[in-house]
Amino acid sequence: MGPITLRWTNPIGTAQYQIKISPYNNDGPGVNLIIGDALLVSSSSFTINPPVFGQGNYVLLPGMSYSWQVRVTTSTLPVSEGASVWGPWSSKNTFRTPAPSSSSIGLVSPSHGSTISGAEVALQWQNAASDIFYYEVQVSTDPQFKTGSGAIASVWQNLVHGGVTNPPNTWYTPQLQSGATYYWRVRPRVQGDGTPVSWSPTWSFTTPGGSPQPVSTSVNNVEAEVLVRINQIRQAHGLSTLSENGYITDAARNHSADMAAQEAMSHTGSDGSGPGDRMTWAGYSWSAYGEIVAYGYNTPQTVVDAWMNSPAHRDVILYGVFQEFGAGLIYSSSGRPYWTVDFGLGR
Repeated sequence: MGPITLRWTNPIGTAQYQIKISPYNNDGPGVNLIIGDALLVSSSSFTINPPVFGQGNYVLLPGMSYSWQVRVTTSTLPVSEGASVWGPWSSKNTFRTPAPSSSSIGLVSPSHGSTISGAEVALQWQNAASDIFYYEVQVSTDPQFKTGSGAIASVWQNLVHGGVTNPPNTWYTPQLQSGATYYWRVRPRVQGDGTPVSWSPTWSFTTPGGSPQPVSTSVNNVEAEVLVRINQIRQAHGLSTLSENGYITDAARNHSADMAAQEAMSHTGSDGSGPGDRMTWAGYSWSAYGEIVAYGYNTPQTVVDAWMNSPAHRDVILYGVFQEFGAGLIYSSSGRPYWTVDFGLGR
């Protein structure tokens, strides 16, 4: 992605201009600047330089549309955005950034097919396209990374700003199952009205000792029973039943897997994420969301009863706005069950 220069014609007497550059649907960073430099004002233009990896500026994301507008003032004094001396905004103009590719992404560490020394690992990649800095990373014991009703294992899906991690282009896993082979891949993140690109090659590594514990069909059935019980409760209270959403299910399973790996219950993930972050990363576009979690309960009935006996959890279950949900059950290495149910209202 090279420099992008926006050009227009300033009226005679223009002393300052304000320019706004917004990503499609405001999905990402933008620009909102007041420019008073005489040389820049006289040029009637503004240039957005591509990011310098590890330094910035991190503004434009690849493969999506941006709109931009300009307004001017003849005032030579410092002017705030809300001042009355500004002229009207120009009509909106648009441009589109070039689509990225995964073809230039390569593996750094761990070596493909290697056995790592501990239960956590730093996954690192490199990209010959130095202007790409925002990535999606997937990690799973399933080499096909299946999600939704066809899932056989949890799939961690994470957004990584490769320009600010240390080392660059790195994601640190949570604690992983022992004796399991994990597969991972990465691709540039595309947002807004962009089209997601293909993934990098899939790489693998194995954790030492133990044996893998994938999500089994029986666990999927238990998750489904939790959803059935919640819908029965909503129906009994005069509320609409909810539909299972595969993206929400992925978010719930990922969070249960994270809690199980940490042996700790929380709505905050080990990476600092909240429920809304995880649902977005899983691919769900929400306008409202909720989450309930638990651990130690061995059956769908006991965990749902516990939630209904807790006013805060009961309120989430009986919140009338929600239309979709998904459940995740993962057992820790010590055999303790960790439960998550996520709820959503789509955009």
